[in-house]
Parts: sequence; structure tokens; C-alpha cells
Amino acid sequence: MRSGSPKGNSSLSRGGQLAIAVVAAFVIAIIGSHWLADWTNIKTTVSESLVFGAPNGKPPAFRAGSSLSDYGIDWNVIATQTQTEILAWGVAGGSPYEFEQFQKKVPEARTTYIVVSAYDMDEANVSDFRAALVPLGDTIESLRETHADWAYSKRAVSQYPMTWLRILFPTLGRSRGVMGMIHEKIHSLVHHTPSPTETVSGPILDVGKEKVADNYRLQRIEDWSKSEMLGKVAAMRAGFQGSDAYDGQKYQAFLRMLQYGCEKGPTIVVVMPVSVSYSKEFVSPDQETQFENAMSDAQQRYPQVKWLRLDQSSGLDSDENFCDLVHMNVYGRRTATEKFQAWLKQAPPQS
Repeated sequence: MRSGSPKGNSSLSRGGQLAIAVVAAFVIAIIGSHWLADWTNIKTTVSESLVFGAPNGKPPAFRAGSSLSDYGIDWNVIATQTQTEILAWGVAGGSPYEFEQFQKKVPEARTTYIVVSAYDMDEANVSDFRAALVPLGDTIESLRETHADWAYSKRAVSQYPMTWLRILFPTLGRSRGVMGMIHEKIHSLVHHTPSPTETVSGPILDVGKEKVADNYRLQRIEDWSKSEMLGKVAAMRAGFQGSDAYDGQKYQAFLRMLQYGCEKGPTIVVVMPVSVSYSKEFVSPDQETQFENAMSDAQQRYPQVKWLRLDQSSGLDSDENFCDLVHMNVYGRRTATEKFQAWLKQAPPQS
């Protein structure tokens, strides 16, 4: 009888030690993930509220648009010209599917600006923050309505458990961005140069806060070396998953936003250009046709919507106007803003 006691105690002790070790490893992993996210300054905030212009007693306007909108248009200038406060939210990799969650947060808005492009309307390009913004039930319902295939549906639904786990592990599923930021930090330390605001994970822009253009937005991709271009194309290609399409969840959300906007007042769609290099690598003739068909269909459904096709403006898609494959530099932004201003003078929104 006695001979069995030490063995049982020893077994219990080993089990307790294993449990303690597992808990300790779990805690260390959590702390390490949060530290790494802070150190690399990787984007973990789901959204950021933005305000352009100042309140003046008039109903505000609502703007939906990804970082392409902020890199391409000076919205403070537009707010001043229209004498309207413009409210918006920044979402990395955002599209109408994410931005429709914010549209109804501004029920007092009378004017709606919806900014899209061939890049952020591509169904193969999914925001890393989609599951944190769109309820799971809504996603399942939209997948059913759009007759999404199994591969796409699996990818869309699998974002939800990852999003929940990111509360504990903010770097989960963001290894590409983390490695890119680590590379930039090491490069900065070795060469004693300030780190740029963009890595392979994508650009970081403090919208509405910048006072002067940083070095990143001053560059032109036409000055990239061949090897640098190949690296950027490969990095972007790795971010696309599934088949390219323009008739899925994003497009259906786009139509819902147009309908809601038209019910409130003037609705303006601004279609932003992408660079020639991006179009060459990622937009086939068939995809271009799909995108144009989607835009034409939306115009026919809501003829009261006003459209500004900056993507069809001569020369605006030139590589000299872009600091990366899809984001305009300061020179392109200046030109696009001026074109927007001129267009507004001819067709001002009547709120």
C-alpha cells in the first residue's frame, strides 16, 4: 500500500508541473505577441474615425473609401470647397463591404461620397479587419446570396475565429507584415535612415494628421529598379487569395450603400485610378471588362448618382503619379484633387 503512494504523488507532481509549464508558455506567447505588435507598429486597430473640415451647423457628409482615397484626394480641400464637414472612417484594405457598417452611424449625413477602384473592389483582396467589423450572420447570408464557392466561403468564415484569437495574439495571421516591419527596422538601424511608412504589409497613413509629405509619398514608382518592382509585385500577389471577381460581396454592399445614400440625398461615386504597372500585372482584359460592367450596372440601377471617373482621366494612371502600385504620391494627389475641385464646380452636390 505504501509503495504506491510515492508513485502516485510523483505522477500528480509531474502533471501539475506540465500544467504550469503550459500556462507559463501561453502567457509568454501572449506577452510576446503584444510586445512584437507594439515594437513593429503593425496595424492592429480595426478602424479610425476621421473628420475633414469643421462643423458649421449644416448636416455633415459621409465618405467611404480605402487608403487609395486618402492618398489620392485631399479631403480637407474638398470639405472647404463644399463648406461641409466630412465624416469618415479609415479601415486598412477597406471596401464597401466594410464601410457600409459605418454608413448608418451617420444618419444625419445628407451627402455621400463613395470612393472605389479596381483594386479595392476585387473580391480576391479581402480586408484583414473584415471579421472584426461585419457580423458573422451577415457574412453567411451574403455568401449565400452571392452563391460564393466553397473555397471563398471557407476563407471568409475562417477569419472570425482568427479575429477572436487576435484579442490575445494580435500578430496572429500577420507574419508577412511583421517580417516586413522587422526588415525595415533592421535596415534603418544598419543604414541609420528613418524607416519609411510602407512595408510589404501595406502603407500606414495617419489621415488628416500629416502636415508635410513624408519621403514615401514623394517617390515615384517609375524610379524603382527592376528588382524592386518584382519584389513589390510578388508581395502584392501574395496578398490576393481566390479568384478575381467584381460581382460578389463587395459589389452587393456597394449597391446597398448607393441605395441608402440616395435615400438621404446627393450621392457621389469617385472611381480612383491604379497605376499602369498594377493594371499590367493584375488587371486582365477580362477583369477590366468585369469591372466596367459592374460600374455600368450600378449607374443604370441608380441614375441619380453622380460619377467622377478619375480612373479615366488622361495620364492620371501614369506611374509618375504613384508612390506604389495603387497609392498616389503627392504629385498625383495634387492633380486628382484639382480635377475633383473642377468637377465639383460644374456639378456641386445639392444637400
